Amino acid sequence: MKAISTSINNFISRVILGKRLYYFSRDYYYEELLDKYSDGLFYKNLKDRLALLAGRKSTVEIRVLDGKTPNNIIRKEVVKKYGRPNYKIKNEAFPDITILFYKRQIGEYKVKLEFHFYKKDLVFFSYNFPYLSPESYEEVVQIIRDKYLGDGSQDIMDSYIIDRNGNIVLPDNIFGFSVYYFCPDNQNFSNMLRYIDSFKEKNDLKGEINRKVLYNRL
Repeated sequence: MKAISTSINNFISRVILGKRLYYFSRDYYYEELLDKYSDGLFYKNLKDRLALLAGRKSTVEIRVLDGKTPNNIIRKEVVKKYGRPNYKIKNEAFPDITILFYKRQIGEYKVKLEFHFYKKDLVFFSYNFPYLSPESYEEVVQIIRDKYLGDGSQDIMDSYIIDRNGNIVLPDNIFGFSVYYFCPDNQNFSNMLRYIDSFKEKNDLKGEINRKVLYNRL
């Protein structure tokens, strides 16, 4: 009965709510995330944000999946490793961008994983820690320092970590605590930003045409 109810809710969400979400679309947490990513500014702001932060070089290569760097992973590899996602977002404004969400227990921590794909290629990945005590927060930050910088004294919350290939680790505590992984100079990331700009230009033009039509009719 529960499975039937879930299927009905998903169907209603897809058909009546305009195909905004695909799995469990009434979940408030994921609806909030849809708002976060819906206009594409999150990705553009990531790159702009780096210009305001100090970069700390790491001699350790940044890898996120089976020894692979963030710019060398495709969607089927993620699904093969983690299985069906707990949640999936496909933004109707940018249909070539898909986000897969997974919940995992990593050590003693409950973590939410996000994999962002442009077409089939991974362009952004994050670990999100929704529930951290001050002590746990300090422990996670310390582990990041030790792993990538080998120096537990460096402040990483107002900076980013970069390896020799341009891959980046960016700790973020604006909303909870997250650790972002991406490569802003990678071709796939750049293509995604151009794709977002192109769609926005088309939507702006369409909006202006519709406004003129209405203007002429009123």
